[in-house]
Amino acid sequence: MRIMEQGQGCLLLGAHIGSFEALRALGRDHAITLKMLMYRSNLGGATQVLEALDPSYQNTIIPIGQPETMLQVAESLQQGHVIGILGDRSPDTGRTVTVPFLGKDIFLPEGPYRLALATGVPILLLCATRGRDGAYEVRFEPFNVPYPTSRKDRPQFVQDAAERYARWMQEQCAKAPFSWFNFYDYWKELP
Repeated sequence: MRIMEQGQGCLLLGAHIGSFEALRALGRDHAITLKMLMYRSNLGGATQVLEALDPSYQNTIIPIGQPETMLQVAESLQQGHVIGILGDRSPDTGRTVTVPFLGKDIFLPEGPYRLALATGVPILLLCATRGRDGAYEVRFEPFNVPYPTSRKDRPQFVQDAAERYARWMQEQCAKAPFSWFNFYDYWKELP
């Protein structure tokens, strides 16, 4: 959290575990600007409801796959904004890495780790789960996968980073199994 409060841009890497909206509320309370990097076409009707309740919501989304996406990310990071991304679902782009998760191999997107390499900003892991009292517990963890010093080591960094993320995600699922919103076929047949 200190990185964000110092106004340094960073990547917040989360999963479909708990609520990213709880982080938005925390960011408002601490004057932290959060931009979510996501596929806007996947947002569905819930986005329309959120935008009706808060018209500024659409300004917090950077759509993936647009010509200006990387420029928006770079500008946001330079301004000290936080870029949030959920790294647990892989679109059918072929840009994936295979990692073990809950006893079987899955595909994870390599995009979050390639983005980290391109920007050089720190990565923090984030999970916000609801407690029995109804309040959200927001937890940040350091990523602790050192960036490579040479170009040839980048593929190994992507693999190590995805494996670290999968281990973290597995830990979060074990801590709060009813907070995992999985409507995605993780264990589809690998080629």
